[in-house]
Amino acid sequence: MHLPVEDNAEFKGDTPKKTTTENGLMQQMLAMMQQTQNLLVQQEQQQQQRRLPTSDLIAAAF
Repeated sequence: MHLPVEDNAEFKGDTPKKTTTENGLMQQMLAMMQQTQNLLVQQEQQQQQRRLPTSDLIAAAF
């Protein structure tokens, strides 16, 4: 008779432990996402700075 092999993740409250490689890759991915977010915020701020003087000049002309 064959008995099934138990998977540790089958038990309530148990989660499989991530390997060091998985954790390292996750940290790298999160760091890249943060860098991308920072770049997008920086670009948005630069675009807003470029628009403000133009809109002020147009308002002053009227």
